[in-house]
Amino acid sequence: MNILVIFDYYYPLPMRQTFKDYLDSFGKYSTHRVFYCNYALGIPRYLAKVPFDLIIFHQGFSCQFRWGGLSYDSYLKRLAPLKNSSAVKVLFCQDEFLKMDRICQFANDYAIDIIFTVAEESEWSKIYKGVDRSKVQIHKVLTGYLNHDICTTIEKLQKEIPSRDIDIGYRATHAEPWLGKHGQLKIDIANVVEKEAEQRGMVTDIATVHDEKKFFHGLDWYRFMLRCKTFIGVEGGSSLFDEDGSISMKVKSYVKDHSDASYTEVETACFPGLDGNLALAAISPRHLEACVTKTAQILLEGSYSGILQPNIHYIELKKDYSNLDEVLRLVQDQEALKEITDRAYQDIVLSGLYTYPNFVAQTLQRCFDGRKTPLSATSFSTHYQANKFREWLIWKMMPMEFFLFRSVKKLLPTGIISRLKSLRNRGEGL
Repeated sequence: MNILVIFDYYYPLPMRQTFKDYLDSFGKYSTHRVFYCNYALGIPRYLAKVPFDLIIFHQGFSCQFRWGGLSYDSYLKRLAPLKNSSAVKVLFCQDEFLKMDRICQFANDYAIDIIFTVAEESEWSKIYKGVDRSKVQIHKVLTGYLNHDICTTIEKLQKEIPSRDIDIGYRATHAEPWLGKHGQLKIDIANVVEKEAEQRGMVTDIATVHDEKKFFHGLDWYRFMLRCKTFIGVEGGSSLFDEDGSISMKVKSYVKDHSDASYTEVETACFPGLDGNLALAAISPRHLEACVTKTAQILLEGSYSGILQPNIHYIELKKDYSNLDEVLRLVQDQEALKEITDRAYQDIVLSGLYTYPNFVAQTLQRCFDGRKTPLSATSFSTHYQANKFREWLIWKMMPMEFFLFRSVKKLLPTGIISRLKSLRNRGEGL
């Protein structure tokens, strides 16, 4: 069976590990021939000659499709070589609080068969109201899963860490106002817990500013978690639905002129009475990774996709922080922490339910359950090898292209730079 995975990534730095694991999972854990295509540099025409059984529009595609700088028609033009493919077409989507009008239009225009969402079913009619549900199935998935390689690596890293010298750890970036009150929770929990913990003389390592020196990359992130007795956290998501992106644009404009404005001020000026019109909350890969590192989690009360259970897999912190004193006392109870982390490791990690192999198997089963019969396993090995070389070349070229462009940018007039960007954005296909 021939599978095509389309994603969109054009940056000088490597992908975040969680994003890469999700992307690589189809090629790594399926038994089929998987072609990858970085849509950022167009769709090569030779792919139109391959009889694909399944075309997967990865979440990296759907995010850029909504947030990138190209027009809707320009994005569709790049996909022209695949327009007439008889393959089953599926779309993975995350962060479904913003510009979903474009996704709904794309699902209809490109005859998407299945949408894989992280939203709860109660929100589907709102998020995908423009999708013809008689033609498009919707299934729920997680934002990320456990990678077998990472689990093995973490076990090895544990030998490097002599002890857990940090009582409470946490990292979070700035929350934009257009995420609604739910988005502000990850900043609020940090401020409240850090203040109370330090008053008790506890050792904390909590940061919520976008300072590269305070953030960890690669294996250093797991080393940090292994040093922490506990980790605070909230569900990912948003409580504000911005269907066409107009709210976020209004917020950005307002904040530009009122940089010191509080969230309440921004809400009143830009989206009064709208916060709470969406209940988009989901467990994140970070929560699963904490189970692997056996770091006890202190999580703000929520559903956590029905996977993590309060006071079984994590310590629940009330949203009004009324039980914070009790929670901080538990941080000093080593037996209680061990009981929670051992149970989380048993139920979440050892069960194998939340791993990429299981995710890929279930996804492929849903894609072909009662649908088109897969095409004959025609080799097309030449196209496959050519495509592997193309992807390898792109990954090598991107950092160099960014470096050269930044160097030349200092010497060229603004008009020529804009012209060069325009030429690259046409994306006829490398």
